Amino acid sequence: MTFFLDGAARYKNILARPPEAPSNFLMLAFGRRESEVGKFSRALSPAYVQLGFESDAAILAVAHTPTATIRQIEDRDGRFAGLVWGVIFDAESGSERLAIDRCLAAAAAKDGALLKKNGGLYVAVLFDRRDHKLVFINDCLGARPFFVAARSGLLYGSSHALALADILPGPRRANPDAISEYLTFGFNATNHSLIGGIDNLEAASLTICDPAGNVDQSIAYDVAAAQSPPLGQRAMAARLADIIGKSYRHWTQHADNLVFGLSGGYDSRLLCALSRSHGAARQRYINVGNMRSETVMAQIVADRLGVPLEVVDMAGDRLSHYAPENSFHCRPDGFPTTKGLARLVFRQARPARMVDGYLAGAVVRGHLDHILPEALKAADTSEAVTVILQKNAITDLPFLKPAIGRAALARAFGSAAKTVARYNSGCHSITAFDLYIRQRSLITRNFLQNLDEAEPCLPYFDPELIALKRTYPYADFGLATYQEIFRLLAPDLVDLPHNKDMKAEEPKDKVSRQERARILRAIARYAKGEGRSYLDTTYVLAHLGLGLFSPKHIYTMTRLMFIDMLNHVCATNGIGFDWNELA
Repeated sequence: MTFFLDGAARYKNILARPPEAPSNFLMLAFGRRESEVGKFSRALSPAYVQLGFESDAAILAVAHTPTATIRQIEDRDGRFAGLVWGVIFDAESGSERLAIDRCLAAAAAKDGALLKKNGGLYVAVLFDRRDHKLVFINDCLGARPFFVAARSGLLYGSSHALALADILPGPRRANPDAISEYLTFGFNATNHSLIGGIDNLEAASLTICDPAGNVDQSIAYDVAAAQSPPLGQRAMAARLADIIGKSYRHWTQHADNLVFGLSGGYDSRLLCALSRSHGAARQRYINVGNMRSETVMAQIVADRLGVPLEVVDMAGDRLSHYAPENSFHCRPDGFPTTKGLARLVFRQARPARMVDGYLAGAVVRGHLDHILPEALKAADTSEAVTVILQKNAITDLPFLKPAIGRAALARAFGSAAKTVARYNSGCHSITAFDLYIRQRSLITRNFLQNLDEAEPCLPYFDPELIALKRTYPYADFGLATYQEIFRLLAPDLVDLPHNKDMKAEEPKDKVSRQERARILRAIARYAKGEGRSYLDTTYVLAHLGLGLFSPKHIYTMTRLMFIDMLNHVCATNGIGFDWNELA
């Protein structure tokens, strides 16, 4: 989200409070004049507080965003001075008045306990024009904004990566991995900010940077009183199990038709184990059979849980006419692609300037996810859907280098093909896939390390768990912690190995990197020789090299698995290619 400094009226269309926001979030509106505050608050929410002027800066506006709460500050000349970023998680009775001066006073007093007591995860980012310094004040939990950039002596902060990318003069100061993580997963799992030099800010510190992001001075303060004693592995597992269970019940309580993707991995098997406690009228468990080791483990898990497992062949051709109202959850691997991102990029008057090519994949996939529901309604077969996608997809990507654009399209069509394959299976419900990302981000190590940043994924927000992120030994979080969670939520699955360990039962002959490249080149030559378009050829290659499997999986596949994949993909796309010719 980007704030514009031309009056509160500009905010009312972009700061609307999400209807699904948890009740413990507050919508606060601030302004330099009471009339401005009233106009702003009436447009957004009845809950607002006026704090008036600070000593050197006036608070202009505060709004709840999908990622945090941002307070933007203007100096008395009306120029951008900085922002305060935080998440309000403990709105105790009578304490809604959470002011910036409390955060700054607590930091100045080097009082970490006071910061924790006064209501949230805060980071103050201020710009000192006299010395041209950036001042970052982290609380005891070490929260920080996702994206920060400096240009022409001014500091810019935003939760909107594209807006910030357009502000940046070039990619040299950017952290493209952080952008990519945010756009792909909805939160920044890299624990880095955009601007270099501030990604290692210590918790409970005051750090001063120059406008280029280089650390000039760092002062730590005592937070011993603000830290909770570390939890042991079993205690942490118990806390996680409790939140996972609450989250599951919250998101499935009104669903009457659930479809679960069971790969056999820890996340999916835990999700399916929780499904036994749900009283939905219809529950289906599906395994997309593109990796034999996953299918074998998925069947073992299904047998333990006593549920029927449907193994879906990727080569099916009959599509369901069901199209979800919200295509946000169309990606079959469980991770959502942001539909709003695609709309922003492809519908604005001028192309958004990208930071290298790291945003390309998310943009194109989001665009395809946006048009896929209409394609599913208009066609009956996977081939017909493919034609519609190719006809309607925007393939002119002037903001990207040609090679990057082609690679992005290839990945996008591969992802769309997997989505079509999932619909072939009759998988009509996407409820479980929405739930899957919430559970996955909750119980993975990346999430535990970034609880403050990933908080919006949780319908049940646990401040104590967030406070523990600095004291829990994350090096110990792994398979053993999963086993403890299973011991509490699904004891009949405790002794099962991970599905990756099942690969030892496969034949040992692997497809070499050189052999894979040779086969893909041969298929490309064949497709072009048959008069197929370059985009169609790219789509087929994406299916083979990028859509069904990542390169990491390809290089560890057995020869038999690779042959099966070639046969499925070529047959599905009408390519009469005989793999045995290259054997």
